[in-house]
This record gives sequence, C-alpha cells and structure tokens, in this order.
Amino acid sequence: KDLEWLPAVEGGPNVQKDLLLFRSNLDWKQQITETTWSTLNFDAESLRLAHGKSNQSDRETDLRLNFDMTGSWYSIYPTHLGGNIEYYSATDERHDRDAWGTIFRLYAREQFIPLGSKDKDIFVLSLGAEGVSSRERDDAGADQTHLRLNPSIAVTTNLSNQWIFQLEGQRTTLRSKLSAIYFDTDYISLNPFLRPEKTWSGRILLKHHQGRKLEMNLSGFAKRIDDLVVLNVASSPDPVRAELTWMPTNIDASIYGGQLDVSASISDRFDVRFQYSHELHHPKAGESIAYRPRNLMDVDVTYHL
Repeated sequence: KDLEWLPAVEGGPNVQKDLLLFRSNLDWKQQITETTWSTLNFDAESLRLAHGKSNQSDRETDLRLNFDMTGSWYSIYPTHLGGNIEYYSATDERHDRDAWGTIFRLYAREQFIPLGSKDKDIFVLSLGAEGVSSRERDDAGADQTHLRLNPSIAVTTNLSNQWIFQLEGQRTTLRSKLSAIYFDTDYISLNPFLRPEKTWSGRILLKHHQGRKLEMNLSGFAKRIDDLVVLNVASSPDPVRAELTWMPTNIDASIYGGQLDVSASISDRFDVRFQYSHELHHPKAGESIAYRPRNLMDVDVTYHL
C-alpha cells in the first residue's frame, strides 16, 4: 500500500509512507487411526512500514504454531487436545523503541457430553479448559509474564424437534494478527506494545430450524474485555514532519448486544443469508471506541452452478 498520511497542521506537507505485508501459511492434517486425527498449522506474518524517503522504518513479525489432536479415546464422541505457541517482535526506529512477547497455550475440550435418562438425552454439555502463559508490557513499562486459566462451558437442549436452546460462557485470550490490525485499515502507526485482549463472555442462543430450508438464530451476548484493541488519534511531535494518523491502543470496555441470523434455501441452487447485530459500548471512563459499528447488517446471496 502507498499511503499519504494527513498533515497535523493545516497547510502542512503530507507524509508519504509505504506499507508492506508478507504472509505465509502451512496446514498439515494427518489421520493417525480410524478415529484419531492430528492437525498442524504454521502462520507467519511480517510487516514493514517505511516513512517516505527516510531510511527509518517500523517492522513487526508474528509467528504462530498450532497443534490439535482429535480422537474418541474415552467415548464415541471426539475430544480435542492441543497447544499453541505465538511469538511476536516489533521495532519502531523513529522513536527508538522495540518489544517482543510470547503466548503459550495448552487446552482440552470435550464438545459432546450427553446428560439425561437412559432413553433420552435431555442436555448436551460442552466443557473446555485452556492454560495460557503470556509475556506482555504493562502500563508502567515493565515486561511481565501472566498465567491464566480460561474455562469454557456450554449447555444445549432441544425444546422441541425444531427449537434448540443454548447457554454458554467462556474466557479467552486473543492477540489479533498484523494483517487485521494494520493492513486492513488505512492511516495506521505502529504500536509495539499492544497487549492481547482478555475477554469474559456469555451468550444465550435460541435456534429454530426446518431442515435445510430455514434456520434462524436469535442470540444475546455480554462481554467484559480487558485490553480491547481500538484506534486512537496520534500526532507526530516533529513540526517538520507533522502528521495526523491512527494508532491501535488498549482500553478496558464492556460490550452488550444481540444478533439475528437467518439462513434460507429458496431452491436447490439458491441460498440467502441475512445477519443483523446491535452492540452497546461501555468503555472505561474517559475512553472511546472509534470505528467499531454499533449496528451491522450483512446479506449474502449464493447461486450454485
């Protein structure tokens, strides 16, 4: 991308920057036995932000290795076991600062545990646990290692042949990819000290289906997010190279809302999907969430040849 940064002072010169992204992905899936599968994924991203004719540039690297093994060891239903390693490093040459961090995960998930009488399963329980170790920089500028336990639970029951009710809650630790933060949005300056988002979330889901002809999902959700990544206005202190841009930063916020999702098969070749979501944003006092939609509608029409 060739980007012209906005001048911070009216009439001032525009600042030219070049944004380059390299991404590579490798997936490997292997059947070990008739009921056991393993999946290996390696994802690498490298970002470079050059400042016009200057030799200075910002660089960031993101490496991720994921491993998952799925098998039916204790029952006829599959269990997921796996781990994840993430490494990232960033260098900001203009401000002479750099940072690096790591995330290690180990998880176990049982997605189908039937509960009920011998003749009929009344509930289906999904349980999961994830241990996370992350190295990140706090607000005081010190690098610290944090240990977290992220549990997850979901309870599903059939109200009738066409209605399903689900209640779920979980805690997650997520660090967004470079391509999602920097490359998909214009006017971005590098922040090497971004922390991963830590979220407590809950959801209530009511699902109605009529075979493949119609499926409707109505849900309500609540999220408490520590270190939510948002865009914040940033200006250069250099009057000669004055610029106005957006820099990703971390804030604490609560987000509530609901979502309606309807999928319909009009014919054997024609499918339509409609989705509408509404959010209520409650950031920490004195903070704001820019460029995150409160209302979002999406329509998808598919024709099969």
